[in-house]
Amino acid sequence: MPSSHILFSLLSFLSIIITTFSSSTPNTITLHLSPLFTNHPSSSSHPFHTLKLAVSTSITRAHHLKNHKPNKSLETPVHPKTYGGYSIDLEFGTPSQTFPFVLDTGSTLVWLPCSSHYLCSKCNSSSNTPKFIPKNSSSSKFVGCTNPKCAWVFGPDVKSHCCRQDKAAFNNCSQTCPAYTPAGIAGFGRGEESLPSQMNLTRFSYCLLSHQFDDSATITSNLVLETASSRDGKTNGVSYTPFLKNPTTKKNPAFGAYYYITLKRIVVGEKRVREFAKQVSYTRAREAEKQFGLSPCFVLAGGAETASFPELRFEFRGGAKMRLPVANYFSLVGKGDVACLTIVSDDVAGFDDPL
Repeated sequence: MPSSHILFSLLSFLSIIITTFSSSTPNTITLHLSPLFTNHPSSSSHPFHTLKLAVSTSITRAHHLKNHKPNKSLETPVHPKTYGGYSIDLEFGTPSQTFPFVLDTGSTLVWLPCSSHYLCSKCNSSSNTPKFIPKNSSSSKFVGCTNPKCAWVFGPDVKSHCCRQDKAAFNNCSQTCPAYTPAGIAGFGRGEESLPSQMNLTRFSYCLLSHQFDDSATITSNLVLETASSRDGKTNGVSYTPFLKNPTTKKNPAFGAYYYITLKRIVVGEKRVREFAKQVSYTRAREAEKQFGLSPCFVLAGGAETASFPELRFEFRGGAKMRLPVANYFSLVGKGDVACLTIVSDDVAGFDDPL
């Protein structure tokens, strides 16, 4: 990209000259142009070499402009965490400060614990939570409660909320960070405030490691961020299903943050069934269902080591199929002699529906 910098410098130089003389009488600006290849060592001994080089340069430039594919892909590690989420490291501030952020595709805002007064009241250990120190950054500024952006978080009653949180919060509602997160939150949902929108990404992809590698500093997967997609937009060997728009978004804008896909069918043990429980040959554990809020649960008479469950497969629009590992849809509870299905409805009443 050196040519871009040269062009920018030249335009800046011309802009300065024109601005300088515009206030006085009209002037003629003369710029001396030098042939590009006259000083080439072989230009005199081979008269056609210069012409050949000029033609080659012109063709190369035209080909570059026509088939320009800038390398706009960026990868960052994704870390599995014991609290159940996955985190990425991002830098904020000037000079930069690095913090872990929970990768969240179900929200659009970007949070980070800020100021030395931040306290995660619902965390097991909040003393080790990295905190952004605004006074150490020359590019940060406080947002007062009268700023409309505060309503993104607290709603229309933002002023009274800020006053309840802290006496000094009225002049700085950005100090009132969520008290329930052990790290920052990187909102990757659909929305103008989300991190992908702010970075002008055209697409992103990620792979989530098993939680057996939780908190590992060396074993990670990748989050790939792209600002320019290839022409076909698809990778060989990868199955795809199209995204949908939720028709209820107009009535409830909050639903617009999510990504929606069409689940055509659920296949259990190679059979398309309406009830999962019919494919499991264990006794229902009704008490465990009441205790843990999961359903259905089963008593493992022979123990967890010999337990066997039917395969669960999701089939999506477009032909994509996803086979789930047993650990992704069954979990041991209690003393380990009961297993519960961990797929639940988004409606509390859905627990009683056939599964």
